[in-house]
Amino acid sequence: MLYALYPHKKTDILSIDWTSENYDLLDQEGWLDTQSVQLKFNLKAGKPPAALNRYDIIFHLGYLIISQKVKTLLQPEAERRWVQFLGIAINGHGVSDDFFALHVTNHEHATDFSRSVYEKTGFDGCEEYEFDVQQLKDAFDWDVSIVADADYPTQTIVSGDLCRRLMQAGLKNTVRFYHRIDNRDAEQSVWLASE
Repeated sequence: MLYALYPHKKTDILSIDWTSENYDLLDQEGWLDTQSVQLKFNLKAGKPPAALNRYDIIFHLGYLIISQKVKTLLQPEAERRWVQFLGIAINGHGVSDDFFALHVTNHEHATDFSRSVYEKTGFDGCEEYEFDVQQLKDAFDWDVSIVADADYPTQTIVSGDLCRRLMQAGLKNTVRFYHRIDNRDAEQSVWLASE
């Protein structure tokens, strides 16, 4: 099965510093020149730097900020060029040794539209989808373990094997892995949670 990564609870700890350079490149498919992207984040007011230690994955505006632990876990994916780790600066300090932005290099169609309930929207030739129910495919079309969903680009989709690896790693601050997202009736959603 395929799973979309979502936070169990809102991770309202960081905000992007809009003086970051070329952060929009993270939305693109393919390998990035890491020198061309400079990502800066600020801790939200009242949040001490130690608060970051409670997280292994931080979700912010479609970006995934990952800990060193998750970076190590995703090393096989990096070796296959399915992900890149980009340095980030937090609160104006140098590049963090503990947290990284995750860039997923492949965009794939991961939604099973025959089992989903949705409406097509968009303008200027750009299709977008509004899902009442989003059912993911059972497997990727090729041998890959992590992608950005081509139909819903802010979603990071992982294979069942990578989902198990992440769950067994004991991630801090629970992450949910959704196979079916029901926006009409949350109890009909199908998900797993990291412990």
